[in-house]
Amino acid sequence: QKLNAEQRALLKPGTAAKLSEITDALLKLMLYNAPNDVTVTGMDGVAFAPDVYLVVTLVTKDADSASSTVSQAVQPESVGEGKEIVKLYTISLYKGETAIEPDGRVQVKIKIPDDLRGRTNLEIIRIGDDGNVTKFATSNDGTYISFVTDHFSYYAIVADKLPFPWWIILLIVLALASFFFVIWSRRRKKKKIQPA
Repeated sequence: QKLNAEQRALLKPGTAAKLSEITDALLKLMLYNAPNDVTVTGMDGVAFAPDVYLVVTLVTKDADSASSTVSQAVQPESVGEGKEIVKLYTISLYKGETAIEPDGRVQVKIKIPDDLRGRTNLEIIRIGDDGNVTKFATSNDGTYISFVTDHFSYYAIVADKLPFPWWIILLIVLALASFFFVIWSRRRKKKKIQPA
């Protein structure tokens, strides 16, 4: 239907219908959220009805949508030793206006945001409505991080904490030492120059 006359002339009879069937089948097995570059793919025969769609929202620190259970769950002891949450998402499936769960296992594939490319040991955790944190086996190919689930909720990308930048404190101490040395040197010179 979206082909022009020249393109239709190149197709063998039935090819356009076959391509349309294949495209429809793929759309029912995979859902895509373009703003956050997240793909959900059905596994083990899980397919999605044509009216099911994927909603993914990046939750910011000041977002009202982050409940108190999420705030409690993101405490360091829940995330893991030496880890911190670097991105938090809500991932949901909707049929019309109603949030639904998948009928089985699905693979979720999230594009690693550019600001996380240098971070190490990226992992996925789920923060349940009850505040429980579940860690997931995670695949990371350098561009996408993926995991398998059967339930949607808050999902977070966690990474190793960045080391404390001790060099900044060292620079500040050196700058202050230099400043006081210059002041001390100038006062000393003034005292030597003054006649007694």
